[in-house]
Amino acid sequence: MQARGEEGNLRIGVHAITAGSFLDRLLEQFHDKNPGVRLHISEGTARDAQFMVREGQLDVAFMACTHEIPDLNSRAIWRDRLMVAPPSRWRSALRSLTTKFSSWDRKRNCYAP
Repeated sequence: MQARGEEGNLRIGVHAITAGSFLDRLLEQFHDKNPGVRLHISEGTARDAQFMVREGQLDVAFMACTHEIPDLNSRAIWRDRLMVAPPSRWRSALRSLTTKFSSWDRKRNCYAP
């Protein structure tokens, strides 16, 4: 039943999908529950995805964003941890980097120097 969304195509924009990530599991669960819906995934920047949704080229976009986008009815649906993995020879640089970002302003979701 295409009118009820049980079959057809769903065009999805993403920045990147990592195996086992929240988004990967979400799309897998959606596909399992809706086998008649073909998922068409496009990778690109958040800016490109916003433009493509506005132009009708994508049905939905998942993107990392620090603010809502009113004309797209956006909202935050999850938060992922960000890991850093430099070579071991960068130990002091890593310590400096993590110290710097320990003053991250979680309310504004940005670095507060």
